Amino acid sequence: MKKLLFLLFVLFLVGCREALMEPTTKGEATSESLEEESQGDVLINLHEGTFDKPEVTIKKGTKVTWKNLDDKPYWFTVYIYIEDEKGKQIERYPSEALNLNDEFSLVFEQVGEHDVKGHEYGDMVGKVIVTE
Repeated sequence: MKKLLFLLFVLFLVGCREALMEPTTKGEATSESLEEESQGDVLINLHEGTFDKPEVTIKKGTKVTWKNLDDKPYWFTVYIYIEDEKGKQIERYPSEALNLNDEFSLVFEQVGEHDVKGHEYGDMVGKVIVTE
């Protein structure tokens, strides 16, 4: 009987350990949760040819910073779409080549959806959604 109780206890501990180590979706970033978190500045890391947050929703006036975590350089362009009396305009903000730990920042003042496209790596595409 003691052996059976000991075995059940060990199995219980192993099960608890595995449950604690399983990946969970709780806390994963969605565009809604990013909007709530983006009351302050936003950091987007560049790693292995991708943005760690390919889409963020922020409030107007928020600063977004991209930081390179790789030892190879990355560069990209942010496309700000403006619609005014002249029609739809596009402003381009190219980053310089970002080496390891280099950063590029931009404050978003234009409400709307804006694209971010990498030069050289096809997976480096992103979107910044700016709300009032």
